[in-house]
Amino acid sequence: MSSEYRKKVLLSGEKKVNLNFIYQALKSYYHIDLIDNSLLNKEHILEVNPDILLIDCSEININTYELYKELKSTLPILFLTGLRYGKRRLKDAVLCNFDYILNCFDFDYLITKIENLFSCFSKKKYCASDINGNLQVQKVFEFIGSLAEYRNVENRGHIYRIKQYLKILADYLKETEKYKSNLNDEIIEIMVNASALHDIGKINVPENILLKPSSLTDKEFMQVKEHISKSSIIINEFEAEMGNSFFFKIAKDMALFHHEKWDGSGYLFGLKKRYIPLSARMLILCDIYDALVSNRVYHQLTSHSQAVDIIWSGRREFFEPEIVDAFLEVSDNFKIVIENY
Repeated sequence: MSSEYRKKVLLSGEKKVNLNFIYQALKSYYHIDLIDNSLLNKEHILEVNPDILLIDCSEININTYELYKELKSTLPILFLTGLRYGKRRLKDAVLCNFDYILNCFDFDYLITKIENLFSCFSKKKYCASDINGNLQVQKVFEFIGSLAEYRNVENRGHIYRIKQYLKILADYLKETEKYKSNLNDEIIEIMVNASALHDIGKINVPENILLKPSSLTDKEFMQVKEHISKSSIIINEFEAEMGNSFFFKIAKDMALFHHEKWDGSGYLFGLKKRYIPLSARMLILCDIYDALVSNRVYHQLTSHSQAVDIIWSGRREFFEPEIVDAFLEVSDNFKIVIENY
């Protein structure tokens, strides 16, 4: 980085230990101003005029997010959290559609993320058109995402089918009054392609657990659940190499939150309702449908009609009601996918 000019970072938080670790890691690269979250206000931010705002969200009032939402268009904002307290705080950053880092003490990645945000914000866009428009890159990600399938013959084709289901479901939802402002052809294309990476972390799950035909022990289930954070870490590595983009944000949202449930009873974070990103809410249904109608070592496949009934019974509990309603309208197209792939 240039020695003539160091970008100005405003670092806000309440846990002094966290802030000191982050400060020590970044001080050689940036000019850093520290402030307690309780003292942070719009006037102070405008006076400091930082190039980026970093917020340790381990201790933060949800009302403060209104200030950050107001400032979002004027400077890049990055929320710093960790798995230990992410369950309590990450959902607020997700709901407000802010950039976030799950492990802010991975300082190499934190610096890369900051630089990518600088670059994207200076260009006044946050989009992965280069990635999403590159057919070869898409195919590479689809292949990488399907690597875990090669250890399980019965699960092959899952990634391809998920992409088809998502396209069918999203195309229907984009015409509805509720979601026409959230979905368009470009966003749907990014979402469909990014979904290929949602289970990439399963390459770290031992084969004897992944293919176990009987019930998992509590310890084994914890190992399976780890594929969620592992997927996020792998996607972070891609992002560090290829640059910050909407593609990777969607990929990370899907990887982190596709085991959540509408009523908050899912894992890893226990998010509920619209705290779960839309892309993940759609993937949750598509993933469950494919699991039901596919042969798996731990259960026999169900028929399409049985799967539809099961998903309907999970309306308001597992799945967003409006997404279930949309699924019922296009379920015949889901059946065509499973019959052909």
